[in-house]
Amino acid sequence: MKYAEYKEQKKHGSESFPIQYYFVDENHPQYVMPLHWHREFEVIRVKQGTLTLYLNNIECRMGAGEVRFVAPGTLHRGEPSDCVYECAVFDMRMISGYNSVAVSELLRPIESGDMEVDVSCPAAEGAACALLDAVRAEESYFELKVLALIAEIFYSMYDCGAVRPLHSEGRRFAHRRAVMTLLIDKIEKEYTKRITLSDLAEMTQINEKYLCRFFKEFTGQTPIDYINRLRIDRACYEMTVNKMNVTEAAYECGFNELSYFSKTFKKYKGMSPGQYKQRFALQ
Repeated sequence: MKYAEYKEQKKHGSESFPIQYYFVDENHPQYVMPLHWHREFEVIRVKQGTLTLYLNNIECRMGAGEVRFVAPGTLHRGEPSDCVYECAVFDMRMISGYNSVAVSELLRPIESGDMEVDVSCPAAEGAACALLDAVRAEESYFELKVLALIAEIFYSMYDCGAVRPLHSEGRRFAHRRAVMTLLIDKIEKEYTKRITLSDLAEMTQINEKYLCRFFKEFTGQTPIDYINRLRIDRACYEMTVNKMNVTEAAYECGFNELSYFSKTFKKYKGMSPGQYKQRFALQ
């Protein structure tokens, strides 16, 4: 099982084969998907339960067996309910950068955001499911299969009309998305430091009161709640994957008081840090 990192500017997969598979269930340190974005394309499939995605602030509810596509640059988050889901995140240059000019010209507008893709595309779902299965299994010569399936996904999308120029509403939304991206990048880079609402307001030149409403519209949380949840999710990762003790994880993730860390941890995870660490260690 691969655990998602929280700084989404990280590379997915290796330099030579930039694709990564993620499996997420209730034991995952970051079970609730926070608002984020990346330059890669993403395929998401729900295995069981329900996942409510928010893609550029538009709600998209997924049930078991359903597949959705997330284009590069899309601001997205997810709220799972008794859910198990999986993702494959890949750099489109796997096929657009190393093949013919014609292929590059077809895919580059999707990478740049000049073209949009349907988040649901039944014609491409078969290839998407096969891609997830192939990346998860990593059987012999799977790299060839993966490249073929990525190409099939985009062929199917173009063939059924699921790729089109960005509509006018999307262009109007671009400025708001750019501001939100700036805020998310700032928080993800500096979440271990003290970040105040006034810091974020000054950076964006937005009134603090309006900034809170604006931020909550995209994330469902206030800026401070978002920062604290990010810190707690990261602490879970440090305790379970990097095997830090509770005190080390707290200080590593920006908490200066253990009592406040414990209180905040219980708010988001429903148990103490020690209970969480013990529970995960037994699995």
